[in-house]
Order: sequence, then structure tokens, then C-alpha cells
Amino acid sequence: MEVVSVANIGERPHNPEADYVLNIMSELEQDPAIFMIKPDFFPEYNGMPLQQYIEGMLTSVQLDVLCTSQRTLSPEQVYELYETVLKPHPENDAKYGTEWKSEVVDYISGGEVHAYLLAGEDAENRARIVKNHLRNVIGDSSVASRIVRNVGHVCDKEDFEVTLQHLFL
Repeated sequence: MEVVSVANIGERPHNPEADYVLNIMSELEQDPAIFMIKPDFFPEYNGMPLQQYIEGMLTSVQLDVLCTSQRTLSPEQVYELYETVLKPHPENDAKYGTEWKSEVVDYISGGEVHAYLLAGEDAENRARIVKNHLRNVIGDSSVASRIVRNVGHVCDKEDFEVTLQHLFL
């Protein structure tokens, strides 16, 4: 998939799904957020498909699911999405090491991710409530798993545009 800057949208081939997302964004009156489920986390939970469970959780915290996307990301896209986490942090690197950083890239680029474009009041923080709940009930509690295989990711406001491009356009 070609990643295109929203500013250069006229230069890309026609993509009705991207047009739909851009139309949603142009009319959005509430706070947006993007919630991404990492690879390997779509089994059943509590007797229902995990996707259905997650969508129920998102609704329960008063978030609207505007659209969903399924993509396999390249390592380069993962580096862009996780730039803040993957850049050197002397204190954290000393505490946790740096091997996990390449594990994150390999893991997330190694399978399909599922993403939700959300809207609602304080959407980013509400999505984090769902993410933290999922990490607690489904995720592995080991340090390595909390860092790498931790079920989901909610993008920060400063990363919203690049995340939107990689996951929805």
C-alpha cells in the first residue's frame, strides 16, 4: 500500500475507502482516536469473538466506532508509528534493555493489525481505558510481554496523522 500525505491526497490513485475516511474526518465534531489491536489477538473471549467484545467495550465507554481497518504493516511503518517509543531513552534502555525494540517491530509487522477509528468526548483517554482493561484480562503479565505483546495500542495525539495514514488511507 502506498502511504500518501493528506496534503497530497489529489496525487494518489482513487481509493473509495480512503475517501470515506477523509470525509468522516472532515465532518468530525468530536475528538478522534485510533485504537489498534496487535497481531494474534483475535481469538474468542468470554464466549464471543474478541472483536465483538472490544466493540462492546468501546461502546460502553461512549465511543463511536466510525470505521475499522485491517492491515499488515511494513517494518518502516512500525518504526514511524512507534518512533517515540523506539528512539533511544537512556534511563529506560538501561532499565529494560533495547532488544525488545526490534521485537516490537518484528511482532507488529509480522501479522495483521486491526484498527478502530473512534470518536467521542475525550476519545483518546476513553480508548486507553479499554486498552488497559484488555491488557489486564487478556495480556501476559511478564515484563517482556507487557512491552511487546500487550494486546493493543492507542496512538497519541501527536502521532494521529501518521497513524491515520498508515492504518486507514
